[in-house]
This record gives sequence, C-alpha cells and structure tokens, in this order.
Amino acid sequence: MVNTSCCNDYVQVTGKPAHDFPVNNIIAKHSENKSTVLFYSTFYFGVKWDIMTEKEMKRMRKSESTINRCKTISTVQKLLGGKYKIEILWYIGKCDIRRFGQLRRQIGEITESSLTKQLRELEADGFILRHDFCEVPPRVEYSLTELGESFLSVLDYMKDWGDANLSV
Repeated sequence: MVNTSCCNDYVQVTGKPAHDFPVNNIIAKHSENKSTVLFYSTFYFGVKWDIMTEKEMKRMRKSESTINRCKTISTVQKLLGGKYKIEILWYIGKCDIRRFGQLRRQIGEITESSLTKQLRELEADGFILRHDFCEVPPRVEYSLTELGESFLSVLDYMKDWGDANLSV
C-alpha cells in the first residue's frame, strides 16, 4: 500500500484544506518491488495524484528529447516548406541562376506572384539576399547568405538520395 500521509499531515498540521497543499511538490516516495514510485500533487479544485515509476519518468524524458528533435525538423519544414523554396535555393546556389526571370523560366509552372512570395520569405528567413541595381530597366539579383550556403550540403544529400531512390 502506498503512503499518502504527507498530504494528510499537511492538513492536520496547518489546519488548511488539502487543495492549499503546495502545487507540484513531490509529496511521497514509496519503494515497492525495487521500483520507486513518485507522487506529484496538482490541484485544481481538489487533489489529483499523478503516479509514475522511475522507468516511466526516464521514458518521458527520452520522449521529450524526441519531441525537441521533431520540433527542430518541424521548424525547418516550416521555413523551407514552400512549394518551390528548395528548388529556388538549388537554382541560386548550384546553377548560378540569380535573376527573377531566369528563375521563373527554369521552374516553369510558377506564377510571378508565387515566385515573389517565395523569394521574400527566403529573404526574410535569412537564406538569400536581394541585390537591387540602380539601372534602367531595373535589375534584381539574388544570392545565398551564409545560412543558404550552409544548406547546400543538405541539398546535395537530397539530390543524391533522389537519384538513388526515385525514378523520375
């Protein structure tokens, strides 16, 4: 049987109701079959007990690190998840295509507004730089930043994987 007297002692000593017991305190430890069971108290309008073994706590910590890794992947996906962003980075970094019109012709099915939006997002996220030239007619070129350059090796791996596993 598990000892929950800590909360009862709190009520008897302080005269306060159980829901005033400090939130999120470890209130009892009990060893049963060599596995420690920890009790945490969380109070809303009464007492709620959360019981976890040490193994469950370790598993939870491991899953938290997995969640953090997934958050990183999710963040990268959000940054580069536009339909043409990876292709745009490839053309600017690997094919030395730097002008708006050249990018549009190379990609093909992209609209001007969509290309403009993707380029602005890549610029805002720090992957590319926009260079405006004071000429008539106006000329704009794009280049990779350090962050964009660092992503080129990832693009190489993606291309190699695609060449090995996809029949295009």
